[in-house]
Amino acid sequence: MYTHASGIILAGVHQWRASAFERWVPRTLVPIANRPLVAYPLSWLRDGGADGVRICANSDTQALRACLGNGDDHGVNIEYYEDHMPRGPAGCVADATREIEGDHFLVVEGCVIPQDVNIHRLMETHAESGAALTVTVTGGADASRLAPAGVYVFSRSALEHVGESGYEDIKEMLIPRLHTRGLTVKRYVLDETPLRVTGANSCFLASRLILKRLFESAGVPAGYSLRGCAFVHESADVAADARVEGPCLIGPGARIESRATIVGPTTIGSNCIIESDSIVCRSILWDDVGIGAAAFIDRCILTHRSFVASGQWSTGRIHHGMQCANGI
Repeated sequence: MYTHASGIILAGVHQWRASAFERWVPRTLVPIANRPLVAYPLSWLRDGGADGVRICANSDTQALRACLGNGDDHGVNIEYYEDHMPRGPAGCVADATREIEGDHFLVVEGCVIPQDVNIHRLMETHAESGAALTVTVTGGADASRLAPAGVYVFSRSALEHVGESGYEDIKEMLIPRLHTRGLTVKRYVLDETPLRVTGANSCFLASRLILKRLFESAGVPAGYSLRGCAFVHESADVAADARVEGPCLIGPGARIESRATIVGPTTIGSNCIIESDSIVCRSILWDDVGIGAAAFIDRCILTHRSFVASGQWSTGRIHHGMQCANGI
């Protein structure tokens, strides 16, 4: 029988080794199709019937709280647990659930987009197995290639074996400890690998995936209308002679001026200005971005309030303000 569980999001990620924009925004708040990355595991837990969600974070807790609030806008009650000292994923789950009632906890990493994981089937498998911990894995039939997919089901019995202090990992510490003490750890092999956003390349993959799903679905996002091959927010202003070749998502307050060209997959955030005769291809624009007249960008990420000057050409770059970085 399907067992309802409280949802836990592990959002306490630390500095990206290979990211060019981590210092500008916490990883779990990187915009993916004009939504913060953490909104995807959050909506997955909500749609799966999780009994509330607790977000475990570190110094990013204040930023997450400012973005998500108490969850009213996301249809689920959100609480926060701040990890002041590095406790590791197992330690965070144990600490965050001590004051939560219930015997089962559905845990997902905040940088994972798990929408293809069937929560009901996962929870039923966990309940039927009697496992203390179920770990979703990818890699198919080859056991040597199995790797954690970032989604777990914890029973209360597993958390009783997590130390009360110090760093506590799941894979390297808790799982061997559970095996040694005779508790069952269940593998749940996924057919599809959830996308994990770890840097610029995976941001592009995630954006393309979400756009594809939006256009394949029967509905239209709230506040948007479908204009040809683009979802355009009702407050956006797109010039009649601008050319948009999808799939594209054009956010609130954006302005696309005369003779501008947008080529998808492209997402344009709130209050962006694409000036006349400019061309934007296969790019991700966060909020308040400006593209000058007759500029050209292709496969670029432009963070909040960045700007590309009129006539400038830019390919494969990340723009921060007036600066840009190579190496996407």
